[in-house]
Amino acid sequence: MRAQALAAVIIAAAIVVPSTDPAPAQAAEQSASNSSCNSTAAKGNHPPVASLKATPSKLGVSAARTVTLTASATDPDGDELSYSYTYSGGRMRDQGPTTVWDLSGVQPGTYTATAFIADGKGCYASPRIDVEIGD
Repeated sequence: MRAQALAAVIIAAAIVVPSTDPAPAQAAEQSASNSSCNSTAAKGNHPPVASLKATPSKLGVSAARTVTLTASATDPDGDELSYSYTYSGGRMRDQGPTTVWDLSGVQPGTYTATAFIADGKGCYASPRIDVEIGD
């Protein structure tokens, strides 16, 4: 079943960060995701196909700590999608397909953001991305 979930959801991760570091920003790609339909989903309903982008995946300690996350998703059934996020540090400024993840003030380490993309009919996708802060 895990292989089916991975096949059903395409994930990428990228973060756009204004940086004081001289090195260019690097994009990361993640393919770990979860997609499913709960027991109340309409028969024949399918989960969204989603990706999450963030650039760069690594930030220097002195780098700006604002990251733009972009969730891209389509629904095979044409259902309208809603977006929300969970995260392990910092704060999100918005809850739409594009949001700013503010990691100002967090300690060096690895932080995870997960987008929860729901079709309103019991199916969802939840791509995630890790961002590392350190030297």
